[in-house]
Amino acid sequence: MWARFRMVMLSSAILGSAEPAWLRPVPERVHKAQEGTRPGYEGWVVDLVVGPGNLVGIRPRALEATLWSGRRKVETVRYEAPALAPPVAGHRYRLAPDAAASAIQRRFHLDEAFDLRLRFLRPAAWAVDRMNLRLEFDGSASPLSLELPLDAYQPRTVLAFPLRGPAILTQGPVQDGGHGGYSNQFAIDVLALGPNYEPQVDDRDRNESYAGWDHPVLAPAEGVVASCRNDVPDNPKPGTILQEAWAALPDPVGAVAGNHLVIDHGNGECSVLMHLRQGSVAVKPGDRVKQGQVVGRLGSSGDSYGPHLHYQLQAGPRLFEDPSLPLRFANLPGFNPVRGVYFTPK
Repeated sequence: MWARFRMVMLSSAILGSAEPAWLRPVPERVHKAQEGTRPGYEGWVVDLVVGPGNLVGIRPRALEATLWSGRRKVETVRYEAPALAPPVAGHRYRLAPDAAASAIQRRFHLDEAFDLRLRFLRPAAWAVDRMNLRLEFDGSASPLSLELPLDAYQPRTVLAFPLRGPAILTQGPVQDGGHGGYSNQFAIDVLALGPNYEPQVDDRDRNESYAGWDHPVLAPAEGVVASCRNDVPDNPKPGTILQEAWAALPDPVGAVAGNHLVIDHGNGECSVLMHLRQGSVAVKPGDRVKQGQVVGRLGSSGDSYGPHLHYQLQAGPRLFEDPSLPLRFANLPGFNPVRGVYFTPK
């Protein structure tokens, strides 16, 4: 197992539950990533989820984190309330009774009482490879502890960036303050630009005004199409999202990704390309694709603020269920996944 848990039975008189409390990290396998804005630093983000959901009257009092490099303790930090209050604390994985048909918690949810989001940024030279975490509660509830390994993941798939020509990163991974979900921590959003790096071809309020609209989207590596869809209407203009219409579609949760495809690279890694133009997906499940093959056109379907491509690498073919993985592109050496970065794949 990637994490070792110590389950502790908390007092039912205090918590109103005879079930044992548990502490779970999400994701269970935590990856470190280079910090794009601070050379020589690496960061990682993990949510500590406390359950079960019927715990009552429980609040976090303090969290102690001890960082290790091999057998060497490098740091112990302690966070006290109220620093553990929202927005650090939340209910990111609870499936609410009135959840929308398209709520991604329908794919991955936990019976949580609350969760805490922890962000770490440390010098890469420290070579931190695990953490010991101890969460304390108000009152007489017993603490919960776990040991959590960390790793610097290196993709096994040789990836080529899925667009050609000038582009700009509009949202980066979680360590850049970007994508923060369980399944998209390392995802990126990209705008394709014109030949002079212009984002628009005119100033009208329409999808076609974006220079990247209908831009060819390419397979980043060879693989087999695990799933795809082509039926999600494009949002009519930037800033407008047809969320109510998703409930009438098959698989409303998958409609959040818009028209998309998942490519299984056969080594435990899958590419996901989202928000493609309706009707443009040029492959079907079971098709084998080659690196650089046109598989769709850039659009603005699903949860999309405007024409762009959402790309992520993940540890399996299940959309919104399998965890995301750090990225590296062979034709973008030294790629820095920080929002606002302009680049041109080779």
